[in-house]
Amino acid sequence: SFVAFSNEKIIGFSIAYLFKPFWGHISRFAVSPNHVGKKVGLKLFEKQLDEMRNQRVNKITVDLIKENEKALRFYERNKFETLKGKELESYILEREREKSEYLSNQPSHIAMQKSLNGIN
Repeated sequence: SFVAFSNEKIIGFSIAYLFKPFWGHISRFAVSPNHVGKKVGLKLFEKQLDEMRNQRVNKITVDLIKENEKALRFYERNKFETLKGKELESYILEREREKSEYLSNQPSHIAMQKSLNGIN
C-alpha cells in the first residue's frame, strides 16, 4: 500500500494486498479531487503494480461500483478487463462476494482483472 503527499498533506492512496499466492487485490484507491488529472493516480498505480510484481503476483483484481465511470475508464486505460461469465462466477465464489451485486439484471458492481508478467 502507498500514500502520495503534497505539502505534507495526503493527496492519494492505494491499498492492496495478496489475496492468495500469486493473486493481488486492490482494495482502495483514491486521489484528492484537486489532484485528479495530474498523474498522481497513475504514479501510485504504477508503484502498486511494481510492488505486486516484486511479490510475484500474476494477476491483480479490483471491484468497482458500476456507476464510478472515472474509475472504470482508469482501469480500462491500464489494461484491466471486466470479468464475465465463468471467470466472474469463479471470482464471486473465491472472493465471497454477494452474487446479486454482480450477476443481477442490473448489477451494481463490476469485477476487473489485470494479468501481470503475462500470466493469468
